[in-house]
Amino acid sequence: MFIRPMLLCPLVLGAVVLPSAAVFADDTLPPFDVAAVTEWPTDVAIDVSAVPPGEYAGYEMSLETGGLAAVDVRWRLETPGNPVPLAAPGASPDADELFPPVLTWSGSFHQTYQGGDPLTLIARMDQQGQQLDWTNVTLTLISGTVPPATPPAVADLGVIADGVTTGQGTLTSNGVVWFRFETAAITVADCASLRVDTYGSTLTGGIFLNGNDPEIAVYSADGLLLATSDDVDQVYGDLQGRITFGADEGLRGTPAGDLPAGTYYLAVAGYNTAFDWSQFAVTPDSGVMGPLVVNLTLNEPVVDCDADGRVDLCAVLAGMVDDFDGDLVMDACDDDVDGDGIANSIDACAESPLGSLTNANGGPLGDTDDDCRVTAADFYVMEICLWLSGPEGDPIFDECFDVFDFDRDEDVDLADFANFQRVLDQSE
Repeated sequence: MFIRPMLLCPLVLGAVVLPSAAVFADDTLPPFDVAAVTEWPTDVAIDVSAVPPGEYAGYEMSLETGGLAAVDVRWRLETPGNPVPLAAPGASPDADELFPPVLTWSGSFHQTYQGGDPLTLIARMDQQGQQLDWTNVTLTLISGTVPPATPPAVADLGVIADGVTTGQGTLTSNGVVWFRFETAAITVADCASLRVDTYGSTLTGGIFLNGNDPEIAVYSADGLLLATSDDVDQVYGDLQGRITFGADEGLRGTPAGDLPAGTYYLAVAGYNTAFDWSQFAVTPDSGVMGPLVVNLTLNEPVVDCDADGRVDLCAVLAGMVDDFDGDLVMDACDDDVDGDGIANSIDACAESPLGSLTNANGGPLGDTDDDCRVTAADFYVMEICLWLSGPEGDPIFDECFDVFDFDRDEDVDLADFANFQRVLDQSE
């Protein structure tokens, strides 16, 4: 459903003419072709330069495929940067016919389209290996305004705080249970995280395994679908739903990106439920029922060895914590900070120069004064050992072998000097 604007005529009072309200009409765009459409989406930037300014709330679409593979034609209309499409209608009603000459669609937009804004057609075929030319693609924009969504009845979880907020309810056959929550911004840049899941539910009646098979969806306050999740891992029998916002912990489930501060709605239903893109529209088709639980876990990630409320990997990648050896494990939680194969607990030099060879105590080769660095002071000793050794030489000091024989070939030669240069600290 959408609302068309009223058409108001000018009102004449004496010599004064009051202008009418803006009047907008439907607009049909020039036809175009899309060649070689396959199962891989093809993005087509639609020319909207001639679309009159104004609001549009619906569409009529038609195209021709020569009657071939009509049931597999799929498309979406999107405005760049918007995660919710304007339209994604599925198969054409004409696809049931035998070799239909023209495929048509019509319907309401999920959001009001402002005339002149960029518009992209995402074209694809629904079967692997298909390739088809779409011709005479014609789009008509229907003027009007998409009405505001009516929020469903909910259990209000309020403003969620760090830690776990839990909600409970009872799911009936072909039913939906709604929850509302408010949150501060959850962003990857801050390494913040929000995990939404249904662990603890004890549902029955599903068609898979034990029937404990819920699905979840998160909607914005204006009724737009943001993310859905069916099974965390069906292969391993985990049929619960899980969505993560903000920093992705690498868990199975649905990573859904950042979540701005605001009010959100969480829908829980059984498999197999259709979550539409707008208007809080949910169509359950499921016998799953029973006690359900939802858990909203804010800034308490599973992978958080230093218990700072941030996803460890995100904190490392963002440079918020130290990672000396670049192994994506923060130093505070790394058993081998310098990656030399010697545990910190027995490593004489926990931060040996990266890439350097180390002795049994973890000190870098080339370090004669045990300061865990290879510096100019060590170079003078290296010169002596290099002069005393070589292919035919036999240095007087065993320390020359112990400290400067990098390749363990029982002499100190130019190859060892090259290795020494590589780890030499030139900051002094």
